[in-house]
Amino acid sequence: MITGSEDSDILLDVEDYLQKIVQAANPKYRHNNEGDFDMSGHIRTILTGEAKTIPIIDNKLGLGHFQGLFLYEHRAVENTRKLIITLS
Repeated sequence: MITGSEDSDILLDVEDYLQKIVQAANPKYRHNNEGDFDMSGHIRTILTGEAKTIPIIDNKLGLGHFQGLFLYEHRAVENTRKLIITLS
């Protein structure tokens, strides 16, 4: 996700918000093949997106002055995440 990078509390507040609106282990979720976090992870992916397009300007990411790019992990268990970066 792309969000402010000037204060680490921003990421904590985002996490608190997503945990509140998309709770893991919600008994109303029908899909839980991989555990209590399964459906909440799908919903958070829909809300935060699975891909970003960022222009490169003068060999740098074209982000705002206080913006940063962060990997938001939606699963509560350890896993191996692969990033695919395409430059064109």
